[in-house]
Order: sequence, then C-alpha cells, then structure tokens
Amino acid sequence: MANKRVKPDTPEYRRWQAAWIALLACAFCIGIFMFLSRPYLPDAAFFALFVAANLMVFAAILINGVKMTRLREDCERRQRKSKASRAEEKRRRAEERERDKARLAGMEEMDESAMTLKEKLQHRARLSAERANIKGSGL
Repeated sequence: MANKRVKPDTPEYRRWQAAWIALLACAFCIGIFMFLSRPYLPDAAFFALFVAANLMVFAAILINGVKMTRLREDCERRQRKSKASRAEEKRRRAEERERDKARLAGMEEMDESAMTLKEKLQHRARLSAERANIKGSGL
C-alpha cells in the first residue's frame, strides 16, 4: 500500500489536477511550435517562448509537489482513520453477535412473545437446525 498513490475525489483536487495537466499540455504545445517554427521566429520571440514553456513546466512541478501531494496525504490520513473506525465497528458488531447468541441460548425456555422479531427468527432458525441435526430423525 505504501507504493499505491491515492487519488482524492474532491473538487479541489480535480481543479488542481486540471491546472497541472493544462500547464504541461501548453508547455508541450509551445515546445512543438518552437521546434517547428525555429527558422521563422526572431531570437527574442524564441527566447520568450522558451522561458514561457519552462515557467509552465516549473509551475506544474510546484502544483504537483506542493498542492496535490498535500491533498493526497490528507486523503490517505482520512482513509487510515476510516479503516480504524471500520475495524472498531466490526469488533463492536462481533461483540453484539456474541451477546445475542448468549441471550438466545438462555431464551430456550422463554416465551416467544417477549422476543423481538429478529430474536424470534434467530431462535426458530436455531431450533430447526438443532432438530435437523438430531440422529434418527427418519430422513
């Protein structure tokens, strides 16, 4: 998981990613234009385009290195917290199931009218499973 990069699905991240892609695409297009029109461009225009393309690449590197990395790290931190909360929820549900099993085990002699619907269904399912497992049932 350490090598897997998280891509946040937030509007802010998408805006920064669009700006990053646009800057790289513009720098690439300017580079192609400079390469193809070098014989026809004056030196000042060529130098201005060269500086502009390099500034765009530098800005894209800054956006990726500063803003997008911070947003990805925040998303990873939130996911780690949510994993911990999911594990806690899973542990809590397991404890609840164990309490339900213990309560249902003590309900064999109880009247079904005192049980909730969920407890009735679980109780009846357990009783029918026990009956099905009795040896010599004739089946």
